[in-house]
Amino acid sequence: MGTLVKKLMGELRCVWSIGNTVISQQCRLLATKPTTTTAAQDQAIKKPVGPYAAYVRDKHADVIRRYPNKKTPDVMKHIGAMWKNEPGFIRYRYTTAYKNQMATYKERVAALQPPKKPGSPYSLYVKDNFALVRAKNPTLAMVDVVKQVALKWGSETASTKERYSKSYASQMEKYRSSLTEEDILRIKEKKENKMARAERRVVRKYGKVAARDQPQKPKVNAYHIFVREQKGSLDGGSGRGSFLKEMGNKWKKMSDNDKIVYQKKADDLYDAYEDELREWGKQYL
Repeated sequence: MGTLVKKLMGELRCVWSIGNTVISQQCRLLATKPTTTTAAQDQAIKKPVGPYAAYVRDKHADVIRRYPNKKTPDVMKHIGAMWKNEPGFIRYRYTTAYKNQMATYKERVAALQPPKKPGSPYSLYVKDNFALVRAKNPTLAMVDVVKQVALKWGSETASTKERYSKSYASQMEKYRSSLTEEDILRIKEKKENKMARAERRVVRKYGKVAARDQPQKPKVNAYHIFVREQKGSLDGGSGRGSFLKEMGNKWKKMSDNDKIVYQKKADDLYDAYEDELREWGKQYL
């Protein structure tokens, strides 16, 4: 019975206000309080409670009326027993209602989500070739199938890679043009929330000092380093957009041998990060 009580309390927090003859129930989901406009809009779309929680909501007042001297834990145990002994069609009715409410909830949440960012050229290649490679190697584990696709990508011709690069550029252009100001704000909030959750996990697991000293993973690749080093050649009269466009064209025309120099610099940054992370782990883990 205790499990049923915990299940309910894990889904919702109930505040019961009792008048002379009226018992009113106010239930709200356990969720982080929104701090921004879009978060407040998301919070307005409340996730439906589970079948058992809905059953408790419907039966609680009646049980209190029948057993006014019962304490709250005993009331919850009593309702748990009632739920357990209900005929199947009653529980089916609550389960069906929950599924329908969840379907509506997911549709409303999906309508608020910004457009999905297209995958990189390599991601598009994997999407096109994963099933083919897996069909040819049905006994391989998924991780090995991905490795085979990566090897296949590495041996592809420059024209094939260029085709995927152009497809990616076209999809990115459509993606950027479709974003509204609200979409941009939601993407920013999502990224900030993800970073905040990651930081909280580190704090909970290792403490505030460890979280403060944790090395930050580099957020650059070979192209980023190339652009950063070329900033010194930026013409004072050139805008940022035209500069980045020029850098993109230069990068596309560069040979693989020339790009290796910048890839090596990016690899060195990640190697240094891994070394710092290991030292951090020795100190705090």
